[in-house]
Amino acid sequence: MQRYARLYLAFAKNSFLNALEYRLSFTVWSIATICYTAVYVASIQIIFNHVQTIGGWRVEQMLVLAATVMIVDGLVETVFGENMNALSGLINRGELDFVLTKPVSARFYVSTRRFDWDPLVQVVIGCGVLWYALGQSAEPVTWHGALLYTALVLCACLMAYSLWFAVVAATFFAGRLNNVGYLYYNFIEVARVPTSVFRGGVRLGLTFVIPVAFIATVPSQALLGLLSPAFAAAAFAMTAGLLILSHIFWRLALTKYSSASS
Repeated sequence: MQRYARLYLAFAKNSFLNALEYRLSFTVWSIATICYTAVYVASIQIIFNHVQTIGGWRVEQMLVLAATVMIVDGLVETVFGENMNALSGLINRGELDFVLTKPVSARFYVSTRRFDWDPLVQVVIGCGVLWYALGQSAEPVTWHGALLYTALVLCACLMAYSLWFAVVAATFFAGRLNNVGYLYYNFIEVARVPTSVFRGGVRLGLTFVIPVAFIATVPSQALLGLLSPAFAAAAFAMTAGLLILSHIFWRLALTKYSSASS
């Protein structure tokens, strides 16, 4: 376990040193993120100038949801983004050989060897939006609500990673799917809408089949004091289940791998 922790820190350090060579990229990313957030928050405010609620969510609650999506997406992009976007290329070019021969878990290596520090700006800005939204809310935030929110945000990150990883691992079966990982971004876009907007089978599907609800809606409800204990327990169970299932799928997918030397 300590060996993996040291390796993880080494990956993060090397990526950070590499990022220092491209300070202009970080600056441009930061400016773009600030502009996008300003437009995003302004659009929510404009919409609520004409309606009182959307799917039962008030403006400050929608801002909490928006901030949560930004935080989860930023964390997932920082830790896993570059790795997931590169994995299909490793598979298609047969370069996964160099990973499979290393004395560490192949999944750990392909999932964590690169860090993209730029999206951390999005996390910081998302925390700022969250602070602003909670300041507009009439309901006080409790310490246990904040603690549960933090735990559920971490669960959301692991769920998003598990789904993204499984989608990219489908390249083993389908072949040249270099851009399959970008399906994740469509998944995040759906998470920007509270699942209460949907009805019937669609709502159930976005909760328990493709767990969009657990990415932003459920953590936001926890912070706002609107989450039932059953859904909180379901979030932890879903996280464990998706991690296990994605690993089983990864092991199965590896049996379909055609290396560069074969």
